[in-house]
Amino acid sequence: MSSDIQFAVGPDLAPPISQLPDEILCKIFSDAQEYDIFSRSSEMVRKFRSWLAVTHVCVRWRNAALACSALWGRLITNAAGPEWLKAMTERSKQCSISVRIDADVLEHEKAIRGMLLRPSRLRALRMYGGTASLQQALALLKVPATQLEELNIAFPSLMTPGKSIFPDNFLANHAPKLQRLTLTNCDFPWHPSPRFDNLTTLNITHYANSLHPPPLSRLQVLLDALAEMPNLVELNLQQFAVHRARAQIQPKFDARPQRQAGGSRASSVRPISPA
Repeated sequence: MSSDIQFAVGPDLAPPISQLPDEILCKIFSDAQEYDIFSRSSEMVRKFRSWLAVTHVCVRWRNAALACSALWGRLITNAAGPEWLKAMTERSKQCSISVRIDADVLEHEKAIRGMLLRPSRLRALRMYGGTASLQQALALLKVPATQLEELNIAFPSLMTPGKSIFPDNFLANHAPKLQRLTLTNCDFPWHPSPRFDNLTTLNITHYANSLHPPPLSRLQVLLDALAEMPNLVELNLQQFAVHRARAQIQPKFDARPQRQAGGSRASSVRPISPA
């Protein structure tokens, strides 16, 4: 090998940013989007638009972004108006989508109706907000969500004990890929409910107080449901104010860490009492 061949590294020899491959550009766009959109902020609309500005630097960058269907599969109803939701849904083509529906549901009712009536593409669904609007949105989820991996439902205040805001036959009792379920201030219809064979993480926050603890019958239903989750790894129960003297519930599972054929069982169980 000739002795005058040299290997040099440094910023001067790095390819200019204008020559970055489309794959790298799309990764940059995705990171900018995740940082901006999925941060909790009162300036959600401004942040939604800020990551889009990155894709408009030049025609090539714009074309790379438009061709990346996965980039358009993250939808937030109160950050994007109906026209943007429609455009992003079309640009996402057939890739899986993640949807976050915040309090202002009714304003974009038409835009989200199609997503919820046909949830086969949903990978993650996060729903927050007032009782009436979200109950209306949940009522649309009556067919299987075969690709759903994450479901997060949150209400600002505790529902009336024993009153379920979920429709009968929720998701047609079929969400085979669901791995993470988070519930805040709502009673989930554990029976009947989708089978949770692949559920690994369950988070339940129930902002009850000593005057209005969760009905013990509901806790028993929950414990029975836990017995049907063979791959559950992490269980977080927060703000469950149940009086020990009244609690006559009988769990049907062993919460100690253990390994069994077919997966792990409750290797992390954390009951968290009110602060």
